[in-house]
Amino acid sequence: MSTELETCAACHSRRKVIARTRSRAAVPRRLFAGAARTRPLSRRRADRRRGLRIWLVPAEPMHAAGVACSNCHDPHSAKLRAEGNALCAQCHMPGKFDVAEHHHHRPGSAGAQCVSCHMPMKNYMVVDARRDHSIRVPRPDLTVSLGTPNACTQCHADRPARWAAEAVAGWYPGGRQTTPHYGTHSMPGGSGRPMPSSSSIG
Repeated sequence: MSTELETCAACHSRRKVIARTRSRAAVPRRLFAGAARTRPLSRRRADRRRGLRIWLVPAEPMHAAGVACSNCHDPHSAKLRAEGNALCAQCHMPGKFDVAEHHHHRPGSAGAQCVSCHMPMKNYMVVDARRDHSIRVPRPDLTVSLGTPNACTQCHADRPARWAAEAVAGWYPGGRQTTPHYGTHSMPGGSGRPMPSSSSIG
């Protein structure tokens, strides 16, 4: 974990302290990895501090590519470095991703915003609405098979998950809905169901 992530993790993580520091200053005397351990997520313990654990999921390509908190947020004010899809366009080509052929929504609409699909709003601690920082690809097919939430039916609340899964499969035939996903491994384990074989885990 980078020094930057360890600094942010001092506050933005669900953690168990294993070594006390004298101060909770922005730059801790002892780096996070030596002073605390992240706690596993659960439905009962999901809250606004879970951002670090989500960001470090092994399948997270942005973390693996070296993207850190300050790429999107000013480290002193926490304000975004750009508004709307311009924030994502710092790295992702607008001509490829900020077009109807990719997001399949009317340009300029709420559905055409990158965060609507990849960082949907969630309520933490019952009343605190924040964006999910897992930045994942919507997988309504996993809602059908595992019961996990998805961004599509969060907006289209009057539609079933199977409708969303069929729509995505039509937009991206032969790929996105069949890509192995770590959720097929972790969800059964967390619910006490048999685990799939290791060959089916991406």
